Amino acid sequence: MNKKLIALAVAGVFAPAVALAQGTNVTIYGTLNADIEYVKADGATPNVAPLFGNNGIDTDSRQRVSSNSSNIGFRIREDLGGGMTAWAQCESSANVDAGGGTLCSRNTGLGVEGAFGNVFLGSWDTPYKSSTGGLDPMGNTSIAAYVGIFGSPGFNVASFTGANGGTSSSAALSFDRRQNNTVNYWTPNWGGFQAKLMYGANEEKTNVTAFQLDPSMWSASITYDNGPLYITGAYEKHNDYLASAGPTLGLTSPVTGGDDTAWKLGAGFKFGNFQIIGMYESLEYEADTGLGTFSASRDAWLVGVNYVGGAWKIGANYEDADSLDCFNCGDTGAKQYSLRVGYSLSKRTEVYALYTQIDNDDFAQYNFGINPLQGPVTGFAAGISEGADPQGIALGLRHTF
Repeated sequence: MNKKLIALAVAGVFAPAVALAQGTNVTIYGTLNADIEYVKADGATPNVAPLFGNNGIDTDSRQRVSSNSSNIGFRIREDLGGGMTAWAQCESSANVDAGGGTLCSRNTGLGVEGAFGNVFLGSWDTPYKSSTGGLDPMGNTSIAAYVGIFGSPGFNVASFTGANGGTSSSAALSFDRRQNNTVNYWTPNWGGFQAKLMYGANEEKTNVTAFQLDPSMWSASITYDNGPLYITGAYEKHNDYLASAGPTLGLTSPVTGGDDTAWKLGAGFKFGNFQIIGMYESLEYEADTGLGTFSASRDAWLVGVNYVGGAWKIGANYEDADSLDCFNCGDTGAKQYSLRVGYSLSKRTEVYALYTQIDNDDFAQYNFGINPLQGPVTGFAAGISEGADPQGIALGLRHTF
């Protein structure tokens, strides 16, 4: 009798919670990925560059422990009936190397999906970024990530999370973005085809003074993913980003506006244990100043290969970026070579080793896109000197749950 009374009391306490949870599914997920690295950047150009003063200082070799985009997240789904589902996601950084993290600092949003597709608000990877991220044989989460060159014109520009423009010139130049304050629409998957569209709201619009800044962004992609073939095309436009971040590209006259655009194509084809990968990208920047319009553009391409056999995963990349096509820019091209070898200890745990090197031209400053090197202050950004060549080796462990 006493046991029955206790059971009834417990059921009474938890009944409201059980009722609230009906039709709702909560998932906890994450990736912990840490490695020990040996990195350096040598070969800095001793001369004064056309655009930036160069202190010609190499970044001495050092060891680092890096978290490599480690994260933990919560996904919530509720059945609304009629084929519709409400969903929410809060994904946070997890700093394996130093502890801590920032709540909901990664892909985080709230939306509704159904036969019409998926509509949501939040802070999320742009369609431009996500369209080719899964093609990278390096996994796009380490110093070997393909975004050392793709999505960047150099100048120590790396992947960025934040609002329109960002807080620095280097942030404004980045086309590898997790964008804040966005409205998103993803179509349903039609036989492998899917389109994604993002708008970054102009929350940073300024009051009218000498001139008004109205930064906003659009990003779109279309992909075909079916069987062995993956093909994608993406486009992104930034309005007033350079002006919102302050003078950049060595311009002495204030930046009062401008539009920056990017487009890229990517493809992957699987046969047997192999996947062959190719990408092409074009970036273009325009800055309105008191001296007229300054423009700069550059193209880049990539070829790569993936091998998956048994517990082994082997990937290799080669990337090549042209010099910037702009007035007095000099030699600002770069090449990146990367190799990664992984061995799965289980379905969720992998040990890996990798090597990567970026060969910068005399006036280029391409840096690791993930975990960039911080060295002498050059121009407007704290990072490697012009002409210095970042390189590194790493041994790491990756676990998903």
